[in-house]
Amino acid sequence: MCGRARLTSDVSELKRIFSVPPESPAPNFAANWNAAPGQDLPVLRALREEGMRRLDLARWGLVPFWAKDPKPGYSTFNAKAESLSEKPAFRAAFRRRRCIVPFDGFYEWKKSGREKEPYAIAHADGSLLAMAGLWESWRSPQGETLKSFAVVTTAANALLVELHDRMPVILDKQAWGLWLGEEPAGEEELKSLLVPYPDERLRMWRVSRKVGNIRNNDPSLVAPLALVG
Repeated sequence: MCGRARLTSDVSELKRIFSVPPESPAPNFAANWNAAPGQDLPVLRALREEGMRRLDLARWGLVPFWAKDPKPGYSTFNAKAESLSEKPAFRAAFRRRRCIVPFDGFYEWKKSGREKEPYAIAHADGSLLAMAGLWESWRSPQGETLKSFAVVTTAANALLVELHDRMPVILDKQAWGLWLGEEPAGEEELKSLLVPYPDERLRMWRVSRKVGNIRNNDPSLVAPLALVG
């Protein structure tokens, strides 16, 4: 599961990391220490017609193109890797509308008696996490267009399994082109990318329970209370 995250890298840094042309339109977004479903966040897409990558804002919580209203997005902010090609909400996007969701880290909660303790998870070397995502474009009866996305999840690795049995799919750089559709790939080849990230390449640490309230959004949310890995 991935339902809370952090994105503090600015758009110029994202463009550099993902090789987005400098002249490409830059989405306007602020540093977000407590990103949550329902918010507009940047996603990376490959525009085949233009032969380039582009960053655009999309709402976290995928709304299928066939939905009657945007309500499904509240329950489809994650997409299980094992059922992407079968589940009606995701199968069309899996075939044709894949994206990368950039985050600097994410949060997960561990049960501790009757309470839940939040943990921050990030790359061990501090680099950006490129999560596998799906995007959709939904059009309202009034003609308004809504772009939305879901983060693809897989089984948790050895580090994170003590928190939750799921984790987001994190893609290495060599897999970006394949996932974005810049390189030809069949369904099985794409699914082979959707595996747990090596636990030794991540670290996690306990953080304040303030992260449980999305109104709290500042650097103190990632201050370590106890380093775990």
